[in-house]
Amino acid sequence: MTKFYIAIVLLALSFPGAAQSKPAPNASIGGQGLRIKGHVIGETGAEFLKAEPQVQKDLNECHADPKGQNVYISEEAYRSICGSEINALENNGDGTIQISGEDVGDVAEWRFEGGLLTVVSISLCCEYHAIRDDLSKRIGATPSESKSVYQNGFGARWAARTAVWMTRKYHAKLFENNDPTSEDRYSVVTIETRKSYDAAQIKEKNKPSPLD
Repeated sequence: MTKFYIAIVLLALSFPGAAQSKPAPNASIGGQGLRIKGHVIGETGAEFLKAEPQVQKDLNECHADPKGQNVYISEEAYRSICGSEINALENNGDGTIQISGEDVGDVAEWRFEGGLLTVVSISLCCEYHAIRDDLSKRIGATPSESKSVYQNGFGARWAARTAVWMTRKYHAKLFENNDPTSEDRYSVVTIETRKSYDAAQIKEKNKPSPLD
């Protein structure tokens, strides 16, 4: 199945040179983690690449053509894309890889922190109940569920369900998009390590007010 790969830069990263020293890799917890779309939460960049040969090909092209002379985007954009991929997958750093293709749903985002896969977000054109039940089995817990009612400017109303899992190891959220104006109905599932979730919550809590 053909895939299209785009790296999304979360941080302003300079293009890493071959002479730069790499930090020591973190210990993989992939073998013990939650498996999603052929990957395991907690796996290393090297483990991720074994299942994604096209991403490895992209990395090879980044090294072979560091200035992007053979691509049709700006050098700055190219260097940012390559910088994000190399930082996340080779330098044990932070970054997000985005993969689009039928076998992963509309789009899948894989976020690495310290060289480990910590967050996965996937859009899926599947039934809410099927995703909820499957994820409950994988996580080993039942979610708390809620339903919200929305209305657009034309008066159309619809309900959307949300399921949230919170365990010692993981935080996960499933959101059902029932917007009647959307061409496709889909669900979005986000799974992250509890450590990553807790850190994000602390950061949000300590964020200064706009008036500070």
